[in-house]
Amino acid sequence: MLINICIIRARTLTKELGVPTPESSRGAHSTGHPLTASAVGVDVGGTGIKAVLVSDDGAILAEQSSPTPKPDPTGAHTADAIAALVRKLTKGERTPVGVTSPGLADERNGVVLDSVNLGWHRVPIRRLVEERLGTPVGFSHDVRAGGLAEMHALGEVEPDCVAAFIPVGTGLAAAIFVGNRPVVGNGWAGEIGQLVFPGGPHAGKRLEEVASASILAARMGTDGAAEVARLVAAGDARAAELWDEVAAALGFALAVVTATIAPAVIIVGGGLAESGELLFAPTRRHLAGYLPGLPLPTLRPATHGRLAGALGAALVGRARMEAIDA
Repeated sequence: MLINICIIRARTLTKELGVPTPESSRGAHSTGHPLTASAVGVDVGGTGIKAVLVSDDGAILAEQSSPTPKPDPTGAHTADAIAALVRKLTKGERTPVGVTSPGLADERNGVVLDSVNLGWHRVPIRRLVEERLGTPVGFSHDVRAGGLAEMHALGEVEPDCVAAFIPVGTGLAAAIFVGNRPVVGNGWAGEIGQLVFPGGPHAGKRLEEVASASILAARMGTDGAAEVARLVAAGDARAAELWDEVAAALGFALAVVTATIAPAVIIVGGGLAESGELLFAPTRRHLAGYLPGLPLPTLRPATHGRLAGALGAALVGRARMEAIDA
């Protein structure tokens, strides 16, 4: 039994859906959320930094990227790289800026408490970037920012609608929303990837060590998870076995989220989600097996792909600038 998705009004404007229009065709594509003014979103990852300039009608006007500086335990070199990308996009104009990062985040104070991927411990990344740009900067956890962009793409939802965004990539985490507002908790709400299997073939491993696109590819000996998906579709028995292990682990992660917050919809992102029903069908089956008799959420593929975090960062930057200017 599926829970009804609590959408009041789906986004139907062509700009909001990313359908080219005479005005938006000059940009790259629509974000699904019409911003009131241009903003820059910067998504800091373990290997690369992505930055986008978003117009007032939600179109991506420009995109820049650079490698993530390593090692950089103080975050200073990363802040330099972020500032350089922002200057390239804004050409010196005062523009709202938002930044995201992986790891445990103190969003209120703009501090990354711990990030294994970046090698950071208590890095005040928001202050570091603000010092370089001379302008207020918004800050958010990368998955939470991506979820914010996806929730805006979903449409107008009921105020008490519960939803989650779970990207499956190198790691695994969930962004939880009530209405369009994220649940932050003490900074690590949704860190489901840290759960450890108590028994079975994966005993002692964390969820994100099994439900992981990069680890799946490494176990199969391919260049990426997309190649594993092609092998599964072609009937490769070993690929199908490993693929089902990932679907089972993801189904367990979704079961934990479902039993805890009873979401109406779970939006699944990351590279694995691009395989569509090849992933969603076995994941639903495992989810139902973990929660017999309980209503199940609707599973939806993410809209924004690899740019979800950067687009969400732009929203966070806009919100911080508006709060300061108010």
